[in-house]
Amino acid sequence: MGRIAKGISKFWIRTKNERRRTKNEGQRTKDEGRRTKDERRRTKDEGRKTKNMERDKRARNFRNYTVWQDAVDYATKIYQLTATLPYFEKKGLCDQLQRAAVSISSNIAEGAAKPTDADFAHFLDTALGSAYEVETQLTIAHNVGYLSQEQFEMLLTSIVNIEKQISLLIKTIRSK
Repeated sequence: MGRIAKGISKFWIRTKNERRRTKNEGQRTKDEGRRTKDERRRTKDEGRKTKNMERDKRARNFRNYTVWQDAVDYATKIYQLTATLPYFEKKGLCDQLQRAAVSISSNIAEGAAKPTDADFAHFLDTALGSAYEVETQLTIAHNVGYLSQEQFEMLLTSIVNIEKQISLLIKTIRSK
């Protein structure tokens, strides 16, 4: 029986080793498959790098946008207007108007620095919201009697023009 047990154990050890070899060969195949996936990842990353380099070449300069220039001019007008408002409004309506007016051009500039069109459009949405906020605050200032009809119409026409420019720019960017 001792010989039979030895024979079985040799058989068992041999088959176990064969199974290990087969398993190791299978792992080699999987490793080779992983290498191809890694190669695919590298190729994909290289494609992204190329795309990023192309995007960097066409970086946006916010100073070239007419809407940004108009928004800066508009914020300047708002600052001049708020200087004439009553002193007790300095911490209320004045601050709110100034912040919202400055926010329009600031969001356009910040969005222009973002790498994707989607990010830029998001910041333009925020700038548009600020423009609507300015329009609302001007209406309140007019209703309370802080603005003459002439001042109100001039400022309202300008802000509506800026809103249209921003909306058109958003539409153009999202249609790409």
